[in-house]
Amino acid sequence: MGISNWLAVVVSALAVFTIGWLWYGPLFSKPWASGMGFSNSGSDATMPPPTMLFLSYLMSFFLATALASILGTAGITEIGAAMQAAFMLWLGIVATTYTLNQIYDNRPWRVWAINIGYHLVGMLVMALILTLWP
Repeated sequence: MGISNWLAVVVSALAVFTIGWLWYGPLFSKPWASGMGFSNSGSDATMPPPTMLFLSYLMSFFLATALASILGTAGITEIGAAMQAAFMLWLGIVATTYTLNQIYDNRPWRVWAINIGYHLVGMLVMALILTLWP
């Protein structure tokens, strides 16, 4: 599979999970929640259920596993090349998929921007951790 450091995969998934907490919490909770049609936004928002948190981490773990496998299989060991690969994967898969969904979901474009921004930052952080900790 091309993965040489499973601990780096676990840690990079945890880092992205933490970024998600910041991203959809203190940084963008109000515009995201209002764009999603949630009435409970900002500091009075309730904590997501444990199942949702577990699944969020699990998806981050799967993404980290896939990215580590792709970087390892491609023999990418330099930070610049890893960042470029993560960006191209984000652009070619994540951004395009989210954009297609956005076209039909009829949600405000700010929700789209917040969501794809989170995934871009997350994938770049994952690539950085996986490259620095081979």
